[in-house]
Amino acid sequence: MRIVLTEINGSTDNQRVGFKCDYGCGLAMWLSDSPEVEMEYEVEVDCDDVFKLGLNAQPTDEIDYSVTSIGQSTTLVAKVEDVYDDGMVALRFGNAIIVAEFEGKSPPKDTWIKITTNRMELNEVSP
Repeated sequence: MRIVLTEINGSTDNQRVGFKCDYGCGLAMWLSDSPEVEMEYEVEVDCDDVFKLGLNAQPTDEIDYSVTSIGQSTTLVAKVEDVYDDGMVALRFGNAIIVAEFEGKSPPKDTWIKITTNRMELNEVSP
């Protein structure tokens, strides 16, 4: 996913960044080397969280990708691309796939879901 960093907070080993993309703005931990504000990056997105329907994951009638942040939490609206037997779910977010772990019931394939986490991570991929 292509992003532009809008802010950087924290030490070099624990950097929380603000970012913007085609679908909105969010917050995440930066896992790569030396980020710079206003620089564009191609990143892999990971959510180091366990999601549970009705708690931090909700079915939604929204059918557009979006990312927003309130406080330290980031909310994504994504489409369920695939559901695996081990509780992992592939979420389509624009041209990116985010693999998320679900506890209990998983959302059905081809539905839209809203997930909220304060454990989103961004890792720069090689150009």
